[in-house]
Amino acid sequence: MRFVLAVGISSLGVIPDAAQDATGVLARVMITVALTAIGLSAQFSAMRRTGLRPLLFGGLLWITVAVSSLLLQALFGQL
Repeated sequence: MRFVLAVGISSLGVIPDAAQDATGVLARVMITVALTAIGLSAQFSAMRRTGLRPLLFGGLLWITVAVSSLLLQALFGQL
C-alpha cells in the first residue's frame, strides 16, 4: 500500500525533481548496503554442505530472470 501511495505522489509531481534524484541515490545506497550485509554473512561451508542442487537451481533462476528481462526489454524497445 505504501508503494502505491509513493508512486501516486511521485506521479502527481508534488515532489521536486531534486528530491526524487536524492531519493533514488539513497535507495541505491541502501540496496548496496543490504546486499553487502547478506554477502558478508554468507557461510561458504554451509553452502557446500547443502550440495550442488540448490546452487544449480539458483543459477537456473538467475539465467531465467536475465533472459526474460532482456526479452521484455527487446519487446518494448528499451534494449
